[in-house]
Amino acid sequence: MILDGTVIFEIPIYSMPKDKFDTKWQQKIDKMIDEWVKFGWEREKAELEIERLYGAKAFWKYNQIVGYIAIEKSGRDIFFELLLSQSKKHRYDCPRLKNISYVPQVGQHFYVDKKWSNKEIADEIYWWLKREAKYQKERHRHLDLTLFETTYKHIDYKTLFAEMKEQNKWKS
Repeated sequence: MILDGTVIFEIPIYSMPKDKFDTKWQQKIDKMIDEWVKFGWEREKAELEIERLYGAKAFWKYNQIVGYIAIEKSGRDIFFELLLSQSKKHRYDCPRLKNISYVPQVGQHFYVDKKWSNKEIADEIYWWLKREAKYQKERHRHLDLTLFETTYKHIDYKTLFAEMKEQNKWKS
């Protein structure tokens, strides 16, 4: 990352939500099957061949990533770094990797007071991420908080930060 801290989470940003991708992809596949049937293919054989040829492109989880939010601990601050593709258009049917680069942002961090509880730290991180998710949605992108939402309340941040400090990775 850009800072010298330790990354706590990396959260993917997708070009679109999974349900929207699945709908667009299925429409494309249905259209292709209909075209193959018009050219004399049996429907079942056309479906199997199209699945064989194009199945790998149907994976939303990896093919539609256009960036990341990295949550990083440095000193007594938690930073939110944005790494994003600079491409303005993202084809849903193209699994080609996009060049992802750091996007400088001002004020994307908060100070962690020594008195804060794990719940306060977790809630503050989540508040920042929900704000970022709203910002990404306005830009027609999808910040996938699924894994974060199932784990963030169960992390012992204070112990994690103390261990980082002992390993000389966290300076306060």
